[in-house]
Amino acid sequence: MAKYRKKMKDRRRKFNNSVVFNESRRIGGVSVLLQMYRKDNRRTSKDYGVVLRTYIPENQTTFEHPIDEWKLRDYVETVTGTRGVSIAELYDKKNIKQVLGTRLIVRRNNQHQPKVLFSSQGLGTSGELAWKRGVTVSKKAFVIAVYRSEAEITFQAYYPKSSETLTTELKTPTLKKWLDEEEIHVQKRKENKRRKKIARCLQVCDDYREGRGFDQQELIFSQNFLREQHTLKTSLTAGSIGDSAAEEVTAIEHSSSLLLKEENQKSLFVWLFKRLMIRPNGDTGKMMLVLEYQVEDELRDEAAVLLQSICRRYIVRCRTYNTLVATTIIMIDPTSKRYYLNTTDGSTSWELPLILYGWSLPEPNDEWIRVKESAGGDGYYYVNPARGQVANLSPDKAAHIIQQLVRNYQSRHFLPHCLDRVIRSFKFLKTIEANYNKDKGRLSSIINFAVLSYAINHDEDTARPLFKTALEMSPNNPLVLRAYGIFLVASCETPRKPNFARGIEMIEGGNVLDPQHSKFDIAMKCFFQFAALLDPFNSKVFVTLAICHQVFDFFFLV
Repeated sequence: MAKYRKKMKDRRRKFNNSVVFNESRRIGGVSVLLQMYRKDNRRTSKDYGVVLRTYIPENQTTFEHPIDEWKLRDYVETVTGTRGVSIAELYDKKNIKQVLGTRLIVRRNNQHQPKVLFSSQGLGTSGELAWKRGVTVSKKAFVIAVYRSEAEITFQAYYPKSSETLTTELKTPTLKKWLDEEEIHVQKRKENKRRKKIARCLQVCDDYREGRGFDQQELIFSQNFLREQHTLKTSLTAGSIGDSAAEEVTAIEHSSSLLLKEENQKSLFVWLFKRLMIRPNGDTGKMMLVLEYQVEDELRDEAAVLLQSICRRYIVRCRTYNTLVATTIIMIDPTSKRYYLNTTDGSTSWELPLILYGWSLPEPNDEWIRVKESAGGDGYYYVNPARGQVANLSPDKAAHIIQQLVRNYQSRHFLPHCLDRVIRSFKFLKTIEANYNKDKGRLSSIINFAVLSYAINHDEDTARPLFKTALEMSPNNPLVLRAYGIFLVASCETPRKPNFARGIEMIEGGNVLDPQHSKFDIAMKCFFQFAALLDPFNSKVFVTLAICHQVFDFFFLV
């Protein structure tokens, strides 16, 4: 018994998994339970056909209607108005509900027992037949049957020439809203007509007062009409405005509800027949039966889409204009002829871009603008649109070059002009002390280390005995005489006057021995000018450098 229960439970579970639609509805005034499930509920099955099971509680009868996959696809494509639907769309509850709403019919047999039929031509309705007659719709003769229920009204139009059956539905809330809107439009038209009539009567009275031509009967009618309108306005301003507005709304609702009553059903159908239209389907091209409010809604939606597209195009055009204004400039060539330059891709044109027609670009400014090289290049160049000038240097880089030239000119007396010279000087200075420690008796090592200690290291105590030793070893060496003389003049040692005179004497002696300064030129650049480069804020360094320049110019104040 337990195995049987488990088996039945699994069977019910599998069946419930195969159910794609469940609903209860009234068809032709009869309550019907609807259930749709797949024919083959295996996961690996590619058969998407279904079985529609209907149950009528009134006589407890069940009907099954098998539907193949290709038929179900055709039904869904018909109600959705599209071609080619997916499996998810095929089993979508909304689509299945529309399919069943147009194809289920309830008929009674001779014993007056209800029976559910599935119409392959889409002749199903959810109401009872209320009226049937021949009507001309869009210049075509149709036989229209009207089925009415509490929730909706269904129109079935049969076209004899092609044996087509067209169907459309109108929900009761939508019908009531439509009737109210129509009544409001009628009231507005009446109000507009009344206002035009008042305006005409006022014009006739003005013509009478000003002595212009007028008709006596029209004048009497106008005066009486204006008097009636004035009396009506006075009664409204006496405190009954709110009551009259409420009465107007009540009158509109009352007039719309009159047609919904059963005794006025024929008048309602005649009113609806006048508003039936035939339109081609946009996807399939087949005829469609629609109501006037549906066409108005479509036109309203199309107008809204058109306005939105116009607004979006205008916004995009404004953004594009702002972008082009930021990237497109007017250039003036040397012949004073104007052309247009795109700063993002470097392209040029004699004519304004098409998208800018109707707009105007601002006049070129006297400023430098960076432009990307054309033909796919990665570099940039710079233009001045007002002057028509083109340069490969940016304003900042050009300013740096000019500043560097000015600095070089200003520092020409104390800074080396070449980076290689600075490197060579730095390497030479690093070897001086090592060479002196290796051979302290060599004149070149002594004088080089003496100048290094004084000019670079600012160590006068170390430099003084070295200068004396070098002078004793070579009293007629022009380099030793000039270097020691500069040291005596710049150090200002006591007694100052004798030392200053002695230093000048040594410098003059060196100038006599080496008038071309060939012996002192390297020392000047490698020691004294390099010292100014290393320590530009030391005043004593620049005093020593100034004395060196006086050595070259043979000018001293004694």
